[in-house]
Amino acid sequence: MNTATREFEWLDKLSEPEIQESLTELIGKLPKIKEAMTAVENGVDFLREASQDPLVGEQWDRLTSALNVNEDTLKNLVALLDKLPFLVRMANLLEQSVGFVEAVMNDKQSVNDLTEGLKDNARVITDQVQKGYSLLRDVQARAVSNQQQQISIFTVLKWMREPSVQNILRYAQAFIQVLNENNRKA
Repeated sequence: MNTATREFEWLDKLSEPEIQESLTELIGKLPKIKEAMTAVENGVDFLREASQDPLVGEQWDRLTSALNVNEDTLKNLVALLDKLPFLVRMANLLEQSVGFVEAVMNDKQSVNDLTEGLKDNARVITDQVQKGYSLLRDVQARAVSNQQQQISIFTVLKWMREPSVQNILRYAQAFIQVLNENNRKA
């Protein structure tokens, strides 16, 4: 294809219906495009004049010096913007959680069920603590009453066959092993 043919190739395209329809639509939008371009030009002119105004320059300097904007601040701002989608998801989740908690707290039946459940759990814990305290009192009383009794090596060997002593010794052995491992790491 020679250069003259390529130059007028676009004239041939004007006869296509899609091109004619697109050009008609574009011509119809020209007033809006002109308005948008004028608004952009006005904005650029305003920014150009504002940047040359000494008062605006002083206020800009005062603002940026008060904000302590430097390269690190801008890097951190970019990092924060990168994390913004995650932070928005977390804020939405937090908002939903707060909404749920408010709904529960405003519902008397839910509050009653919650307090009853907590009381039941507290009762179980309190009962276990009281059993442990009772066991300690009994052990202390027996130790005081058997203070004069001598403990021989045969008594200790007899205790070694007791399942509860075996269990305590397993815990003691595991405790010593973990303690030694932690000391080696440190």
